[in-house]
Amino acid sequence: MNFCFAITALSPDVSFALLLPELILTVTGVLVMLIDAFLRRSSDQRWVTGGLSLAGLGAAAASCAWLFDASSSLPASAFNGMILLDRMRLSFTFVFIVVAALTILVSMIWVEWEGLPAGEFHTLLSTSGRQTFTKARRRPSQPSWPPGRKPPASRPSCASS
Repeated sequence: MNFCFAITALSPDVSFALLLPELILTVTGVLVMLIDAFLRRSSDQRWVTGGLSLAGLGAAAASCAWLFDASSSLPASAFNGMILLDRMRLSFTFVFIVVAALTILVSMIWVEWEGLPAGEFHTLLSTSGRQTFTKARRRPSQPSWPPGRKPPASRPSCASS
């Protein structure tokens, strides 16, 4: 039997515009790590890496605002429906970016007091706000449980007794 016809070619549903905030934060994190690796340790290092992290978070927030405005002209999903573009996702992205920016602002003095490597700390804070899980969704055609396994039995509620 010939299986060549059984495999259908899928056209790739790739839209990097939907991942623009995450791409900006990833590039910013790599730049902060490189600057931290090659910059001489000094008291100004925390300001350089913190400022670059804040600039990257600002650029990611600007790309989220652009996605809010351009949502009608962009595809609603990408990567075969794994990434969605909706207002809930963008709202969570804004919240995570604001929290990461406020944490970096507060921690710029704390990094010096504790003697932490500023670049690693700022990279961790800026890239942890990537929020990839808020963009993903489960396809309705996929089962909730793997084949051959039963879901756990539900517990009786207190109200039913």
